[in-house]
Amino acid sequence: MRLSRSLICCLLALSTFVPRWAQAEPIDSSAARELLKQGYALKQDGKYAEALERLVESLRLDSQIKTLINIADCEESLGMLSQAQKHWILARDQASLQGAQPQLAEAEKRLAALETRMPRLVVNRIGPAIEGIEIHRDGVLLEGVALGVALPTDPGKHEVLVTALGHAERRYTIDLVEKDSRVLDVAPGPANSLPIVAAPVPPKAPAVSQPAPTDTTIAGPTAGISHSSIWNAQRVIAVGAAGLGVIGLGLAEYSWSHANSQHDEARATCNPNCTEEGRQKQADAVSSVHLTSAMLIAGSVLIAGSAVLWFTAPESGSPTVGLAPIAGPSEAGLSAAGTF
Repeated sequence: MRLSRSLICCLLALSTFVPRWAQAEPIDSSAARELLKQGYALKQDGKYAEALERLVESLRLDSQIKTLINIADCEESLGMLSQAQKHWILARDQASLQGAQPQLAEAEKRLAALETRMPRLVVNRIGPAIEGIEIHRDGVLLEGVALGVALPTDPGKHEVLVTALGHAERRYTIDLVEKDSRVLDVAPGPANSLPIVAAPVPPKAPAVSQPAPTDTTIAGPTAGISHSSIWNAQRVIAVGAAGLGVIGLGLAEYSWSHANSQHDEARATCNPNCTEEGRQKQADAVSSVHLTSAMLIAGSVLIAGSAVLWFTAPESGSPTVGLAPIAGPSEAGLSAAGTF
């Protein structure tokens, strides 16, 4: 406890040295004092909820020990003991930092009294271990060491929700009063029992007779050409990739020849000193070398990839290609169509 208090005091001390322009919210001391005055008057009249609204806004505009004390006092009166404890701790630490002994003594006394008033609830998980179980108290997930421990809370009604995979959720409600100490055993609801429905079997599609493969024939205006079963879409792509790879290697050879030519011309103009034209030719030669490397790598990758595509392609049935003549006012030739 002494270590944590010292740490909080150090953090508060560091925060006092932050320049006003670097703080997230500007400080308005005059407005904060006015709201504190109004909040204190409402608290004296027993209007704690209205007083709390003004006091919280006053604290936002300018954090003062007296504001923290009045906020904690209102929260205690409203039964918000957890929030009151938080603000009494802040008031105590700020008073310790500023050397305000009367406020420090008051905060410590009120904290000790508050500890005896706060109800405590132990939430125990019972039953066998279930996958995906979650326990929420008032919407807050409790797990690990938070289960089976007497945790302080506020007086009033509290709800515990238990969920688990494959189980119905179960809710528990418990009312606590000041100085109460209760234990609540919880478990998920019963397992969900869903009827097993067999998936419908789709009707079989009628068999479609496939025409028998034939040799290359020409019948009428259309020529039907039957290919061997080695051809399919993947192998067509493989052939295309190989073609692009060959083009890449050809471009690499041309670029390398161009680089050598530029380099020779640069050397001819650099005897002994390079002219501007010579330096430009040397730069062009370097660029051509880089292009050669890129084309060489791309071409090699494409050829290697085409080989992989070719040898891993599944065997197809008996693909066919049909050829039909085309004649028109401005064109003539053959059209090819078929399956691969």
